[in-house]
Amino acid sequence: MTNYLDTQLVVWLGEARLDRLTPLAQAALEDGELAISPMVLLELEYLYEIHRIVRPPLALAQQLWNQIGLEIKDAGFAAII
Repeated sequence: MTNYLDTQLVVWLGEARLDRLTPLAQAALEDGELAISPMVLLELEYLYEIHRIVRPPLALAQQLWNQIGLEIKDAGFAAII
């Protein structure tokens, strides 16, 4: 099963803020494949441009791929929702 992560969760993971996750979210991270849609990369780019995050989106995605196997999947929005 693929668990799609939203933008805020990706930011928290990149900042090692696991304390912000609910027990349900923590369990989901441990169960199945983790992925983001390209839309999350776009939202991260906006956050980077306005200096809300300090790492470029692809660098953050690469970090999380190395740490937790996060993938970028281009499934349609209907599949993600």
